[in-house]
Amino acid sequence: MYYNGCFLISTPEMEGSVFDRSVVLICEHNEEGATGLIINKESKIKVNELADTFPCTQDLKTHFMVGGPVAQEEVLVLHDMKSATDRRLDISDDLFMTTNPAFLNTISASQLEYCYLQFFLGYSGWSAGQIESEIERGSWTVCPLNMNIIRESPFDKMWSQSLHDLGGDFACKAFLPKDPNRN
Repeated sequence: MYYNGCFLISTPEMEGSVFDRSVVLICEHNEEGATGLIINKESKIKVNELADTFPCTQDLKTHFMVGGPVAQEEVLVLHDMKSATDRRLDISDDLFMTTNPAFLNTISASQLEYCYLQFFLGYSGWSAGQIESEIERGSWTVCPLNMNIIRESPFDKMWSQSLHDLGGDFACKAFLPKDPNRN
């Protein structure tokens, strides 16, 4: 089974790692492995630092997201612009990822107000069979892509909101404190 376009929600087993309380959007998964983006970890680097290369970013006040531990100098863009003519990976009918942000030079700053656009530094990657093994041993909970979480949830609430939306025992775990001794 491939998990293209799904969320991976980290379990307590991942505590202390780069994936601690992470929500990872799986962008591509096949027999060779998987790639994804951590969608809820913000970096300290502002996107408008790209303004010399991509003028449309000069007014953006957002920060890059930490996509994962692999190739952290690489810029990736997650967006919902169907009309963008970039070389992109279709994650769903409404969500795309590109490793070539040059398409931004064809976008006006006013267009950015009407689209979803998130910038990432680096990505998460797994070799063949690795993600399946991690899921099997309980490191990840798999759930369907939820565009409302991507578009509307604050980054620091995505993990708990994703678990809560699964219901049942997951909903109970969604709001547990990170340190149970502080409960």
